[in-house]
Amino acid sequence: MVREHMAPDNKKRVLLVTWIGTGNYGTSLQSFALHRRLETLGYDVHLLLEMQQKNDSGLVWSMVRKLRNLKSRIVSYIKSRTNRKKRKLEAFNSENYRIIAPSDISELNETVALADVLVSGSDQIWNCYHRFSPFMFLNFAGSTKRIAYASSIGTKGFPAECAAEVRDLLNEYAHIGVREREAVSAIAELTGRSDVRQVVDPTFLLTAKEWDLVAEKAEIEIELPSQFALCYFVGGRDYWDDVVSVARQRGIEKIVILPSLEHGDVPQGIGTVYSDAGPREFVDLIRKAALVLSDSFHACAVSLNLGRQFVAFKRFADDDVRSQNSRIYDLLNRYGLDDCIYGDRWTSREIDFASVKDNLEEDRRESEAWLVKAIED
Repeated sequence: MVREHMAPDNKKRVLLVTWIGTGNYGTSLQSFALHRRLETLGYDVHLLLEMQQKNDSGLVWSMVRKLRNLKSRIVSYIKSRTNRKKRKLEAFNSENYRIIAPSDISELNETVALADVLVSGSDQIWNCYHRFSPFMFLNFAGSTKRIAYASSIGTKGFPAECAAEVRDLLNEYAHIGVREREAVSAIAELTGRSDVRQVVDPTFLLTAKEWDLVAEKAEIEIELPSQFALCYFVGGRDYWDDVVSVARQRGIEKIVILPSLEHGDVPQGIGTVYSDAGPREFVDLIRKAALVLSDSFHACAVSLNLGRQFVAFKRFADDDVRSQNSRIYDLLNRYGLDDCIYGDRWTSREIDFASVKDNLEEDRRESEAWLVKAIED
């Protein structure tokens, strides 16, 4: 029964809707960070899974409903798995989220009725060129209050075939906070709203010290070089020659590579490939790296938050209608780091994080205050 997992108390009950992460490190970290910050702010938080997704995220999701509050059985199950990365991801998820996975519309409606606020979270859950999911726009909310925190469209707008439905769903929100500056304009133009606000990615809501606590539980099975560049590419563009060149310019000889399913094989001789990292290991590797080289928004965001040197690479051509480069440009521009993206604007200078810190702390405070006000209004 839903009531077992959303017992009445004095805390406001928040249902969070976002991608939970099934292998992409950034997706895992953004959902974790928002879930964690909402909890530390004093809310009763549960992550709500889309009904058809509960069987898409690996065996752990088919067992979540049976094994809730039976942590010893979950741990026993996880330890029996042979795939280290998958085991680490499943352990991370089971330890850090309170999940509700409705089995039918009746249970979904019961869950929503017990909530005070529905929050659509971050990542590109509103990227309708990738996939239009009405669920991620909280189409099931009924009369329950809806807000968005750092929800991202990733691209410059919405496809014509779903724009009208998106407009109507967005106008049901009490408050909308988005991650990119372009999204503010795109949603304002589509809906006529003037109250759309840009807020920081959820990973910035946690401080470097809080991320250190996450990384302290990492289990890295390889011996790391005393100095290394960490390389993580999600897209399919070939940057390996550039990676070696940039690392050498910084005087770094050793490269550790986190492979991704999307990027494919890594050429021989580039560096050490480490395939067993879970979310905790991802953070730990970033905080230990002398330099991070990546086309991942979240790899760059976490590097910036932890004060680690990084170089961003473009995942898309700028003239591609599906390009997601704007989120990287937006992040770097906000903190005066436009020359940290590899290409015509790139320079080999090291980042002066002292000049970034104050702006980042101010953005964190303002975004957290906006989130609380949006929930409490």
